[in-house]
Amino acid sequence: RDREIAGVQAQLQQLRAENAQLATDKAVLTDTVKAMDTRENRVFYVVGTRRQLLADGVVAEEGGSRGLLIVKLGKSLVPARSLDEAKFTRADRREVLTIPLPRADRPYRIVSRHDVGLISVEKVETDGSFRGASIRITDPAKFWTPSRYLIIAEK
Repeated sequence: RDREIAGVQAQLQQLRAENAQLATDKAVLTDTVKAMDTRENRVFYVVGTRRQLLADGVVAEEGGSRGLLIVKLGKSLVPARSLDEAKFTRADRREVLTIPLPRADRPYRIVSRHDVGLISVEKVETDGSFRGASIRITDPAKFWTPSRYLIIAEK
């Protein structure tokens, strides 16, 4: 009996040590999953005038031609090739469904590749621009699929 009791106690010690190791491993995995979840749902947005966005290096002008050797015609805004997160407002795409616009009386348009059909605004113009105090994202999962960086320019 003493041998059996000693064997059971040794087995119990081993199981306790394995349980402690499993608890530690679980805590590490939980932290990793939380960090990945936060990173995967982190999005960035910026709203500004054409001039501000160009100065900050958030957008670039592409295309166009020269008219009468002086005026540049047809230039369009596109997102810059490398984006600095410091120039953007950081948000969690699961929590931020409304993005405020600085001036409700001015028209805005989305420069990045996000689908305008997945937002609701007060007024949509015929040229695809919109007006209002804010935009409301109706389907965050689909809206943020093209890019983590939303760029809205005041026209």
